[in-house]
Amino acid sequence: MAKALWFQDDDTGYLAWLNDNPAGFVLNTYRNPSARYLVLHRASCRTIRVPQTEPGGFTARGYTKVCAGSAGDLLDFILAWTDADGFSKPCAHCQPTAPP
Repeated sequence: MAKALWFQDDDTGYLAWLNDNPAGFVLNTYRNPSARYLVLHRASCRTIRVPQTEPGGFTARGYTKVCAGSAGDLLDFILAWTDADGFSKPCAHCQPTAPP
């Protein structure tokens, strides 16, 4: 199984992953990942799981989600897919600990 799962245009799959992996981590980023916006969340964070009024609010418009069992796996994704060397910031609400 892949260490990180990238959800684009798949809110149903993304929400199912959150329910199946409550101890996991989520990278919230632009549809084309950019060093400017790479926010780390816990899978349990309310800001990335509260239902949107319109379908596609999580993964089908300007943003996409990358999910993994560890923050380290998301860091590996960042290093592979962007020119960043880490997360732009951790979520202020769920306060996940980013790997060094």
